[in-house]
Amino acid sequence: MLQFMYSGSVASVGRTLIEVLALAGKYAIEPLRALCARALSEAPPACTDCLALSYRLGLADAKEMCMRAIGKTAKESLHLACSLPDALLDELLASPLLLGISDHDLLMMCLRWGESQSLS
Repeated sequence: MLQFMYSGSVASVGRTLIEVLALAGKYAIEPLRALCARALSEAPPACTDCLALSYRLGLADAKEMCMRAIGKTAKESLHLACSLPDALLDELLASPLLLGISDHDLLMMCLRWGESQSLS
């Protein structure tokens, strides 16, 4: 946020960008919020922790962008989805964004999630 105040730009990515977006909304810094939203839309993070953070902070647009990015790289990015809150995991798995993943790959992920849950 300080970088924006001094330079008018944002160089953050992923989780940090989502946190700055939330702060910009909280403090009503519209130019910073718009800049973060644009950066997020150009390169949305395909990671479940960014999705969970967007969900927790109530950033619906950021959450949707993260879900779309995860949908594009589902096989690579869903391996940690078992750590998502149950409601968010249900929403993600029911999403048409995951149509590109095969039933076999989804089944294997679910089995790995089950194994990781039973080990913890």
